[in-house]
Amino acid sequence: MVAVLKDQKGYAKKSKDLEPGILEVIKLDNAGLLEPYVLLNHADQEILKDYPIDREGNREKVRQYLNEFVLPTMPASGK
Repeated sequence: MVAVLKDQKGYAKKSKDLEPGILEVIKLDNAGLLEPYVLLNHADQEILKDYPIDREGNREKVRQYLNEFVLPTMPASGK
C-alpha cells in the first residue's frame, strides 16, 4: 500500500489528506520499522512462528520501534 501511494504522482501533496493511520504506516515504513510494528501489533500465527528464526537480526529494530513509536524518550527538562 505504501509503495503504491509513493508511486502516485502528487504523492507529497496528497499525503496531507490521508487518514492519520495511513500516515503512521508511511512514517513507520520510511523509518524501516514496519516489520516490528506488524510483529508487535498485528502478528498472526505465521508471523509469530517465523520470528524466532529472525530474532537476532530483528531485535534492534524491535527496540528502535519501541523507543521511537511506543514509548518515546521524554526530553530532559532543564528549565
